Amino acid sequence: MPFQNKITHFAINAVLFGSIQFFILSIIAMIAFPGGTIFNSSLEHYSFFENFFSDLGRTIDFEGNSNWISMVLFSSSLSILGVCLILFFTCTSSIFAQDKKTKIVILFMAIIGIGSGIGFIGIAFTPWDLGRPIHELFVNIGFRLLLLAIIFLIAAIFRTKTFPRKAAHVLIFICCILLMYILLISLGPKPEESKQALIIQAASQKLIAYVLIFGIAYVAFIIKKNISILEH
Repeated sequence: MPFQNKITHFAINAVLFGSIQFFILSIIAMIAFPGGTIFNSSLEHYSFFENFFSDLGRTIDFEGNSNWISMVLFSSSLSILGVCLILFFTCTSSIFAQDKKTKIVILFMAIIGIGSGIGFIGIAFTPWDLGRPIHELFVNIGFRLLLLAIIFLIAAIFRTKTFPRKAAHVLIFICCILLMYILLISLGPKPEESKQALIIQAASQKLIAYVLIFGIAYVAFIIKKNISILEH
């Protein structure tokens, strides 16, 4: 097997692994979270509807108790996911058409994908209870650049005749979900305004995030299944 193809196989397996491990470790982190929300600091467990993913990455809970178990699980799993996304966007060029225009599309996808991965790694390493502005900056970078990277990925797929079109259809759905989330966090109610606003933001974040990672994992599975057709 050519070296480039080995790298492609590794990158596809990496994004599958990254998605699965984030789902599993984030669930474990929720179980280990001491508790508390913006409006109920004495709550003794993680609330799907009133806690954010970012609460898992706090250094302490809302009553000042140590949160190191959840923090380590969440931060490490999100960092791994960020690295896997970088690998996926930068090391899979061999499965696309090799004409000049497609190569330009792939180049933009790779550059933006690197930025998105760095954004997610940045989220992991900036607990929001210590530095909320920089944490929110990385959130915006991660999700906005991921949307752009996926758009370029879709373009590359449509320019590659052998690429299964259902992968593009799944990615278009993911783009719609991502756009909805970006609009929600940008224009929607602020979680501090009311408990209802908190529930809307917190629940939507987790639902969208899990749909996103499973969607990306499914696309990676489609590529893996058709890799012999796609490799040049």
